[in-house]
Amino acid sequence: MSALLPHRRMASRSALKHAVSTRFPHMDTQIVPFALADPGAYISEAERAAARMRIGIREGERVLCLVGGWWAHEDIPTVERALALTTRPLHLIAAGAPMDTSVLQRIGALAHVALHVQHRELSTAQLRAVYAAADAAIVARTPTAGKESGLVADAANHGIALLAATSDADLTERRCVVRVCSRAP
Repeated sequence: MSALLPHRRMASRSALKHAVSTRFPHMDTQIVPFALADPGAYISEAERAAARMRIGIREGERVLCLVGGWWAHEDIPTVERALALTTRPLHLIAAGAPMDTSVLQRIGALAHVALHVQHRELSTAQLRAVYAAADAAIVARTPTAGKESGLVADAANHGIALLAATSDADLTERRCVVRVCSRAP
C-alpha cells in the first residue's frame, strides 16, 4: 500500500511546509499556490445581484466581507484601523462566530461604513451568499498565525478577490496565494 502513496507533500505556504516537514521529515515538501478546483463554482453576476438585494445593497456600492471566527490569529485590530482610515462609503459584511461585539459596535459607528452582521456559524449556502454579495474578502492574520487560511482557498474557489493585510508575510510577501480577479479573467 505505501508504494502507492506519493513521497512528496504539497503545501500552499511556508508555515504549512514547515509543519508538514516536521511531522514527516522523510518526505519532500514543496510550496505550490492554491489551484482552483472548479472554475464553474465562481459566483455568477445574477447570484451576486440577488445576494446584494437580499441584504439591501444597491448595484455599484462597494462591499467587503470579513468571514470566519475572530480567533487569536486573526488581526482584527488592523482591519478596524483600516476601516477607520477609509473615506469612501462601503458596506462590510461581518459573518461568522465568535466575534467581538465591542469591535462590531465601533465599526458600526463609523459614518462611512454600513455594517451587516451575521454573528453565527454559517451553512455552505449562507457563506456562498456572503461571498456573492462582496467585491472582496478581507484576510488579516497576525504574523505568527502559523496556520493555513481556509478563507483564501474559499475565496479563490468562488472567484472572489482578496484584500490581504501585510501583517502575515507568509500569506502576502512570499506570494503563496493566487491573486484572484473578481468576476473577470
